[in-house]
Formats: sequence, C-alpha cells, structure tokens
Amino acid sequence: MLEKLYNFYQNKKLKLKSLSHGEYSKTLERNFNIKLYNSQLIASESIAEGNITEVETGQGKTFIAFLSACNVFKKGIYKKIFIATSNDYLAQRDCEHLFNSYKDENIKAGFVTQTRDEGKVYKRCSR
Repeated sequence: MLEKLYNFYQNKKLKLKSLSHGEYSKTLERNFNIKLYNSQLIASESIAEGNITEVETGQGKTFIAFLSACNVFKKGIYKKIFIATSNDYLAQRDCEHLFNSYKDENIKAGFVTQTRDEGKVYKRCSR
C-alpha cells in the first residue's frame, strides 16, 4: 500500500521536501534519534490530506499519526485532533511515548481509556 502512495506522489511530481511535515519530522528525529522513511512521510501527508491510509504492522504508525496530527493541527484546520487506536494500552503507550514531541510542538496531549468512573476518562500524559 505504501508503495502505491509513493508512486502516486511521484506521479504528481511532488518532491518530499515540498511536503509540509518537515519541521515535525525533525522533532521526532531529535527526540528519538531516528531518520524517518519516505514511506512514513508520504503516509502522513496522505492522512493529513484526509485519506484513509493502510499501514502494515511495524511500519511506524505511531510516528505517522504524530506527523499527521501536527500537520493538521498547526494549519488550524481543527482545534482538537483525536487519534484512535485499538486498545487502552496502545493509547496510553503512544501518548506517553510521544509526550515530549507534542510538548515541543506546543500541542497538549492526552489519552482516553475505558473506565466506569467518568471523571477519570481523560488522562493527561505525564512523565
């Protein structure tokens, strides 16, 4: 699937440098000492444009979601961004894992878990 997206963007003659996630990918590179793959950058751009994008297990969905959320939020398209995941563990893990990166971008982050106590549904990530 990511290869199809890559070919799509290549056919549109877009250069990866022209994609709008550059500053956010630098935040991830700085905080996690990683270099993102072109496929991750393209997937994040696709999601930020409103497309549903399939990403296989182990391909960096956590980082892709971060890039897309920052991109859309900073453009002022939405005041709140919600990233859905399949279970409470992943919601908490991803929020805590990326908390400093969201903080670096001046974005507040939190996660929602299933609970019977409605007063404790929303939890702010903290370290």
